[in-house]
Amino acid sequence: MRRSVRKKVIWAVVALAAVAALVLLPRVIAGRSQARYISATVEKGSLTVTFSFTGHIIAPNSQTITAASPSSVREVYASANDTVTKGDRLLRLDDGTIVKADMDGEVTSLPVRKGDYVSAGKTLCVITDLTRLEVEIAVDEYDVEAVQVGKQVSVHVVALDQDCGGVITAFNKQASTAAQVSSYTATIAVDAPEHTLPGMQVEVTMVKQQVENALLLPADAVRFDEENKPYVYIEDGKGNYSAMRIGVGISDGRLVQVTDNLAAGDTVFYPEKRTLQMIPMQMGSFGRGGN
Repeated sequence: MRRSVRKKVIWAVVALAAVAALVLLPRVIAGRSQARYISATVEKGSLTVTFSFTGHIIAPNSQTITAASPSSVREVYASANDTVTKGDRLLRLDDGTIVKADMDGEVTSLPVRKGDYVSAGKTLCVITDLTRLEVEIAVDEYDVEAVQVGKQVSVHVVALDQDCGGVITAFNKQASTAAQVSSYTATIAVDAPEHTLPGMQVEVTMVKQQVENALLLPADAVRFDEENKPYVYIEDGKGNYSAMRIGVGISDGRLVQVTDNLAAGDTVFYPEKRTLQMIPMQMGSFGRGGN
């Protein structure tokens, strides 16, 4: 009697499992077939890939005047922020020495006053040419290919939120090393915006690769298989999607250059991110161009 009851219970469980499978399986299949695709059209345009570097403004021309011997300041003829020309008097010391400007520029530092005692080597005045400013950037060893003397660059002065053009004028191949990575210094001549000062931080952008009249797709539309080969999804007009190999060139992370198997105006498809995991990738069903 007990064995008969046990058999009935077992068969009841099996029946329930079968019913559940019949109910749920169509939903799973429907969920896969209802994956939503977004369309993208191949368009023609230009694409630029850039390098980005950080750096700072420098003033390459400056004069730091120091005391040759111990003395006292008898007279001060200039003030901080004064514009001076070569030969202008700046200071007179007790020993009769008259300190003059050796260049045109602005008095950017005047740390002494009349009557001050100064020791040998003490800084008396700094003159800086603020009309000619440059940029210095550190280029690590993996990006040196981007730097060529004479190359045009774009410079963004962070504090002023202003942009200006620049040209690479020098590349110092003497390396400095930190954290096992070597870096090199590039110097850039700039037409600096008004109010730019030495020490200000900048962001420098220069072209790495550029193509014109290229076939372009959104980066999200291009997928890669286990062998890192690119493909896209195409649709047969009946709601069926299949993968098709393509060739790709450069990418800026937003757009991808298409080099093979597609033409301007072609439409491809890619699944929404939330349904991507529901799309089975059948590697044997690539469309035209599969290699």
